[in-house]
Amino acid sequence: MILVPVDLLVDLSFDIIPLKVMSKVIEHLKSDWYKYLLEILVIILSILLAFWLNNWSEGLKDQKRKKELISNLRSELQIFKDELASAGSWNKSHALTLDTFILHYENLDHFHADRKIRIFRSTMSHSDITPDIRSLDNALSSEGSKLLNDKDLLDQLFDLKSEFQDLIINNQYLIEYWNNRISPTLIETGHMVDFQKMAAGRGIDLDHIGALFKNQRYVNVMAGKAVLQRDLGNHQLRLVDMIDELLKRMNQD
Repeated sequence: MILVPVDLLVDLSFDIIPLKVMSKVIEHLKSDWYKYLLEILVIILSILLAFWLNNWSEGLKDQKRKKELISNLRSELQIFKDELASAGSWNKSHALTLDTFILHYENLDHFHADRKIRIFRSTMSHSDITPDIRSLDNALSSEGSKLLNDKDLLDQLFDLKSEFQDLIINNQYLIEYWNNRISPTLIETGHMVDFQKMAAGRGIDLDHIGALFKNQRYVNVMAGKAVLQRDLGNHQLRLVDMIDELLKRMNQD
Protein backbone atom coordinates (compact mmCIF):
# COMPACT_ATOMS: atom_id res chain seq x y z
CA MET A 1 0.00 0.00 0.00
CA ILE A 2 1.36 3.41 -1.02
CA LEU A 3 0.66 6.35 1.20
CA VAL A 4 0.30 9.77 -0.48
CA PRO A 5 0.64 12.88 1.62
CA VAL A 6 -2.57 14.85 2.09
CA ASP A 7 -0.93 18.09 0.89
CA LEU A 8 -0.01 16.45 -2.37
CA LEU A 9 -3.58 15.25 -2.93
CA VAL A 10 -4.91 18.75 -2.37
CA ASP A 11 -2.43 20.20 -4.87
CA LEU A 12 -3.34 17.59 -7.45
CA SER A 13 -7.08 18.22 -6.99
CA PHE A 14 -6.60 21.97 -7.61
CA ASP A 15 -4.61 21.22 -10.74
CA ILE A 16 -7.11 18.75 -12.14
CA ILE A 17 -10.46 20.42 -11.23
CA PRO A 18 -9.76 23.78 -12.90
CA LEU A 19 -8.68 22.01 -16.05
CA LYS A 20 -11.94 20.11 -16.15
CA VAL A 21 -13.95 23.27 -15.51
CA MET A 22 -12.10 25.22 -18.18
CA SER A 23 -12.55 22.36 -20.58
CA LYS A 24 -16.33 22.40 -20.03
CA VAL A 25 -16.43 26.20 -20.40
CA ILE A 26 -14.50 26.07 -23.66
CA GLU A 27 -16.74 23.32 -25.01
CA HIS A 28 -19.81 25.36 -24.04
CA LEU A 29 -18.42 28.49 -25.69
CA LYS A 30 -17.67 26.59 -28.86
CA SER A 31 -21.26 25.53 -29.14
CA ASP A 32 -22.92 28.90 -28.13
CA TRP A 33 -20.25 31.47 -28.97
CA TYR A 34 -22.52 33.50 -31.25
CA LYS A 35 -25.03 34.03 -28.42
CA TYR A 36 -22.36 35.49 -26.13
CA LEU A 37 -20.94 37.62 -28.92
CA LEU A 38 -24.40 38.98 -29.63
CA GLU A 39 -24.91 39.82 -25.94
CA ILE A 40 -21.56 41.62 -25.80
CA LEU A 41 -22.40 43.59 -28.94
CA VAL A 42 -25.81 44.55 -27.53
CA ILE A 43 -24.20 45.78 -24.32
CA ILE A 44 -21.58 47.82 -26.20
CA LEU A 45 -24.17 49.31 -28.56
CA SER A 46 -26.44 50.16 -25.62
CA ILE A 47 -23.63 52.03 -23.89
CA LEU A 48 -22.69 53.90 -27.07
CA LEU A 49 -26.34 54.76 -27.73
CA ALA A 50 -26.73 56.08 -24.19
CA PHE A 51 -23.67 58.32 -24.66
CA TRP A 52 -24.96 59.54 -28.03
CA LEU A 53 -28.43 60.30 -26.65
CA ASN A 54 -26.93 62.20 -23.74
CA ASN A 55 -24.70 64.26 -26.05
CA TRP A 56 -27.62 64.89 -28.40
CA SER A 57 -29.79 66.07 -25.51
CA GLU A 58 -27.05 68.36 -24.20
CA GLY A 59 -26.54 69.69 -27.73
CA LEU A 60 -30.22 70.62 -27.97
CA LYS A 61 -30.03 72.39 -24.62
CA ASP A 62 -26.92 74.29 -25.73
CA GLN A 63 -28.62 75.34 -28.97
CA LYS A 64 -31.61 76.61 -27.00
CA ARG A 65 -29.38 78.57 -24.60
CA LYS A 66 -27.42 79.99 -27.54
CA LYS A 67 -30.61 81.18 -29.28
CA GLU A 68 -31.84 82.78 -26.04
CA LEU A 69 -28.47 84.48 -25.50
CA ILE A 70 -28.36 85.90 -29.04
CA SER A 71 -32.01 86.95 -28.87
CA ASN A 72 -31.49 88.83 -25.59
CA LEU A 73 -28.28 90.39 -26.85
CA ARG A 74 -29.91 91.50 -30.09
CA SER A 75 -32.89 93.01 -28.25
CA GLU A 76 -30.80 94.91 -25.69
CA LEU A 77 -28.35 96.18 -28.29
CA GLN A 78 -31.18 97.45 -30.49
CA ILE A 79 -32.71 99.41 -27.62
CA PHE A 80 -29.35 100.84 -26.59
CA LYS A 81 -28.48 101.71 -30.19
CA ASP A 82 -31.63 103.81 -30.51
CA GLU A 83 -30.85 105.58 -27.22
CA LEU A 84 -27.28 106.22 -28.34
CA ALA A 85 -28.39 107.59 -31.69
CA SER A 86 -30.72 110.04 -29.96
CA ALA A 87 -28.11 111.02 -27.35
CA GLY A 88 -25.32 111.40 -29.91
CA SER A 89 -27.39 113.63 -32.18
CA TRP A 90 -28.56 115.66 -29.18
CA ASN A 91 -25.04 116.22 -27.86
CA LYS A 92 -23.64 117.22 -31.26
CA SER A 93 -26.57 119.55 -31.90
CA HIS A 94 -26.31 121.23 -28.51
CA ALA A 95 -22.53 121.50 -28.76
CA LEU A 96 -23.06 123.37 -32.02
CA THR A 97 -25.70 125.55 -30.35
CA LEU A 98 -23.30 126.35 -27.54
CA ASP A 99 -20.62 127.29 -30.06
CA THR A 100 -23.13 129.55 -31.79
CA PHE A 101 -24.01 131.25 -28.51
CA ILE A 102 -20.35 131.78 -27.69
CA LEU A 103 -19.33 133.15 -31.09
CA HIS A 104 -22.44 135.03 -32.17
CA TYR A 105 -24.41 135.86 -29.04
CA GLU A 106 -24.46 139.58 -29.76
CA ASN A 107 -25.83 138.89 -33.24
CA LEU A 108 -28.74 136.68 -32.19
CA ASP A 109 -31.19 139.51 -31.75
CA HIS A 110 -33.41 137.99 -34.41
CA PHE A 111 -34.17 135.12 -31.99
CA HIS A 112 -37.25 135.59 -29.86
CA ALA A 113 -36.36 136.07 -26.17
CA ASP A 114 -38.15 132.86 -25.10
CA ARG A 115 -36.33 130.87 -27.77
CA LYS A 116 -33.04 132.38 -26.71
CA ILE A 117 -33.70 131.30 -23.12
CA ARG A 118 -34.72 127.77 -24.15
CA ILE A 119 -31.59 127.41 -26.26
CA PHE A 120 -29.44 128.66 -23.41
CA ARG A 121 -30.93 126.20 -20.94
CA SER A 122 -30.30 123.37 -23.37
CA THR A 123 -26.59 124.24 -23.44
CA MET A 124 -26.29 123.64 -19.69
CA SER A 125 -26.65 119.88 -19.87
CA HIS A 126 -25.58 116.83 -21.86
CA SER A 127 -26.99 113.39 -22.59
CA ASP A 128 -24.93 110.72 -20.83
CA ILE A 129 -26.25 107.28 -21.72
CA THR A 130 -24.63 104.62 -19.55
CA PRO A 131 -24.41 101.16 -21.13
CA ASP A 132 -25.92 98.43 -18.95
CA ILE A 133 -26.28 95.41 -21.22
CA ARG A 134 -26.24 92.26 -19.11
CA SER A 135 -26.53 89.94 -22.10
CA LEU A 136 -23.18 91.31 -23.37
CA ASP A 137 -21.48 90.25 -20.14
CA ASN A 138 -23.21 86.88 -20.38
CA ALA A 139 -22.00 86.42 -23.95
CA LEU A 140 -18.41 87.22 -22.96
CA SER A 141 -18.41 84.87 -19.98
CA SER A 142 -16.67 81.50 -20.30
CA GLU A 143 -20.00 79.71 -20.69
CA GLY A 144 -21.33 82.26 -23.19
CA SER A 145 -18.14 82.14 -25.27
CA LYS A 146 -18.40 78.37 -25.40
CA LEU A 147 -22.03 78.55 -26.51
CA LEU A 148 -21.38 81.12 -29.25
CA ASN A 149 -18.24 79.34 -30.47
CA ASP A 150 -17.57 82.11 -33.01
CA LYS A 151 -14.20 83.86 -32.76
CA ASP A 152 -15.06 86.74 -35.10
CA LEU A 153 -18.32 87.48 -33.28
CA LEU A 154 -16.61 87.29 -29.89
CA ASP A 155 -13.89 89.68 -31.09
CA GLN A 156 -16.58 92.17 -32.11
CA LEU A 157 -18.27 91.81 -28.74
CA PHE A 158 -14.98 92.38 -26.89
CA ASP A 159 -14.33 95.51 -28.99
CA LEU A 160 -17.82 96.78 -28.20
CA LYS A 161 -17.30 96.14 -24.49
CA SER A 162 -14.07 98.13 -24.62
CA GLU A 163 -15.85 101.02 -26.37
CA PHE A 164 -18.56 100.96 -23.69
CA GLN A 165 -15.90 101.35 -21.01
CA ASP A 166 -14.41 104.31 -22.90
CA LEU A 167 -17.87 105.84 -23.20
CA ILE A 168 -18.37 105.64 -19.43
CA ILE A 169 -15.01 107.39 -18.95
CA ASN A 170 -16.00 110.15 -21.39
CA ASN A 171 -19.33 110.63 -19.65
CA GLN A 172 -17.60 110.88 -16.30
CA TYR A 173 -15.02 113.28 -17.68
CA LEU A 174 -17.72 115.68 -18.84
CA ILE A 175 -19.40 115.52 -15.42
CA GLU A 176 -16.07 116.21 -13.73
CA TYR A 177 -15.53 119.13 -16.11
CA TRP A 178 -18.74 120.67 -14.82
CA ASN A 179 -17.72 120.13 -11.21
CA ASN A 180 -14.06 121.13 -11.53
CA ARG A 181 -14.10 123.87 -14.17
CA ILE A 182 -17.52 125.36 -14.82
CA SER A 183 -18.87 125.51 -11.26
CA PRO A 184 -15.70 127.09 -9.78
CA THR A 185 -15.69 129.65 -12.61
CA LEU A 186 -19.30 130.59 -11.89
CA ILE A 187 -18.52 130.97 -8.20
CA GLU A 188 -15.39 133.03 -8.79
CA THR A 189 -17.12 135.36 -11.25
CA GLY A 190 -20.17 135.80 -9.03
CA HIS A 191 -22.64 134.20 -11.44
CA MET A 192 -23.44 130.96 -9.58
CA VAL A 193 -26.72 132.18 -8.05
CA ASP A 194 -28.01 133.50 -11.37
CA PHE A 195 -26.90 130.32 -13.11
CA GLN A 196 -28.67 128.10 -10.57
CA LYS A 197 -31.86 130.10 -10.93
CA MET A 198 -31.72 129.82 -14.69
CA ALA A 199 -30.94 126.08 -14.54
CA ALA A 200 -34.01 125.61 -12.31
CA GLY A 201 -36.15 127.74 -14.64
CA ARG A 202 -36.56 130.60 -12.17
CA GLY A 203 -35.64 134.21 -12.84
CA ILE A 204 -34.23 133.66 -16.30
CA ASP A 205 -33.80 136.78 -18.37
CA LEU A 206 -31.62 137.89 -21.23
CA ASP A 207 -29.66 140.27 -19.00
CA HIS A 208 -28.44 137.31 -16.92
CA ILE A 209 -27.56 135.34 -20.03
CA GLY A 210 -25.84 138.32 -21.59
CA ALA A 211 -23.80 138.89 -18.42
CA LEU A 212 -22.57 135.30 -18.55
CA PHE A 213 -21.53 135.42 -22.18
CA LYS A 214 -19.76 138.75 -21.70
CA ASN A 215 -17.54 137.10 -19.08
CA GLN A 216 -14.50 135.75 -20.90
CA ARG A 217 -13.64 133.15 -18.25
CA TYR A 218 -17.14 131.67 -18.50
CA VAL A 219 -16.98 131.73 -22.29
CA ASN A 220 -13.66 129.88 -22.25
CA VAL A 221 -14.80 127.06 -19.98
CA MET A 222 -18.06 126.70 -21.91
CA ALA A 223 -16.09 126.50 -25.16
CA GLY A 224 -14.21 123.60 -23.60
CA LYS A 225 -17.52 122.04 -22.62
CA ALA A 226 -18.72 122.30 -26.23
CA VAL A 227 -15.62 120.43 -27.43
CA LEU A 228 -16.10 117.65 -24.88
CA GLN A 229 -19.80 117.39 -25.63
CA ARG A 230 -19.16 117.19 -29.37
CA ASP A 231 -16.56 114.46 -28.81
CA LEU A 232 -19.03 112.56 -26.64
CA GLY A 233 -21.70 112.84 -29.34
CA ASN A 234 -19.28 111.60 -32.00
CA HIS A 235 -18.30 108.68 -29.77
CA GLN A 236 -21.93 107.77 -29.20
CA LEU A 237 -22.64 107.84 -32.92
CA ARG A 238 -19.57 105.69 -33.66
CA LEU A 239 -20.97 103.16 -31.22
CA VAL A 240 -24.26 103.26 -33.11
CA ASP A 241 -22.40 102.19 -36.27
CA MET A 242 -20.55 99.44 -34.38
CA ILE A 243 -23.77 98.07 -32.91
CA ASP A 244 -25.47 98.26 -36.29
CA GLU A 245 -22.72 96.14 -37.88
CA LEU A 246 -22.94 93.67 -35.01
CA LEU A 247 -26.71 93.36 -35.35
CA LYS A 248 -26.37 92.70 -39.08
CA ARG A 249 -23.84 89.96 -38.30
CA MET A 250 -26.13 88.30 -35.75
CA ASN A 251 -29.14 88.52 -38.06
CA GLN A 252 -27.18 86.67 -40.75
CA ASP A 253 -26.38 83.89 -38.29
